[in-house]
Amino acid sequence: MANIQIKSEKLTPFGGIFPITEQFDALLAQTIDSTLGMRYKWYGYQYSEILRSLNSLLVNALLATGQLKAGFEYDFDFDHQFIETEKYDAKRTYKKFLGYSPGVAVIGDVIVGIENRDGNTNVRFNQKETLERIFKRLEASGVHVARARIFCPS
Repeated sequence: MANIQIKSEKLTPFGGIFPITEQFDALLAQTIDSTLGMRYKWYGYQYSEILRSLNSLLVNALLATGQLKAGFEYDFDFDHQFIETEKYDAKRTYKKFLGYSPGVAVIGDVIVGIENRDGNTNVRFNQKETLERIFKRLEASGVHVARARIFCPS
């Protein structure tokens, strides 16, 4: 008999990343951009957008805010989010819409790693390397994975 666990309703396989990025934008983006200054428009990204995408900074921020604690063991979840978009470089997903399908690693209800890939990239593509990078970052920060649940075809 398999154990069935109910995942947090705060994050779902269909768009759970949006509330996190919305909170980041609402609470931190203006502070970061006003402190560091605005980048030239032709660079394409502001500092807050760059910082939001750095996985090492993400783990360190979770440790600094006490949302994760070094030396503790955690259950780890990994899955792909399918995000519909009409940006110029988006690819058609197997679900038949244009978008991206980043791999998202979660401990509890906090995201500890994100790696983007094109919408039409098979979810198994380089998944081993993606998971190795995420696990190494967590271990280097003193965050230990007790159990891992990986929901995409592995």
